[in-house]
Amino acid sequence: MPRGGQSDNPDVAAAELATFQCVERGHLEQAAATVAEFEARQPVPRGMGVDWRNRNLDRDVFALEAIMHDCIEIVAGCNENALRAVRLGAAVAFLWGRCPPRRIWLRRDLDTGTDATADEMALSLVMHAFSRLQWLGEEQARCIRAGASRLDSEIIARERAARPSAASSSTHQATGLDTAHAR
Repeated sequence: MPRGGQSDNPDVAAAELATFQCVERGHLEQAAATVAEFEARQPVPRGMGVDWRNRNLDRDVFALEAIMHDCIEIVAGCNENALRAVRLGAAVAFLWGRCPPRRIWLRRDLDTGTDATADEMALSLVMHAFSRLQWLGEEQARCIRAGASRLDSEIIARERAARPSAASSSTHQATGLDTAHAR
């Protein structure tokens, strides 16, 4: 993990590192649980009206999957190594509610191979995840994580079709789910 930009609080730094490592390994639910468990232990947890002790992780996991897998316009053409770093930084920033990502999660000087900076890409991925959550809603996110019911099969099929392969950046346009990005 890149050095610098780490929290001065050792408990926060340890939780952030654990979250980053979970995302890096693809353990998205554990990453979300790490943040929720940390916040639940705080005397004054982050977020108004958020019950961190009973947090529904489906919402976070659904958003993390969008950040880690969706190909939105701004990341098209980004080199593979930089895109992985951008996705990791965006995922951790989403969980910790910090954009742009801390430098420890995403280097400022990262060469993306495009006109967009790594921070612009990360912010766009986070905003894309929020728009997907809004579009799909928490109920559908729970259905996707738990398995499709007959009534939700069309929504889930469309959602899966919206996840283009890394080689194709135009599939998202066919879904009508274009994303605005900071430029």
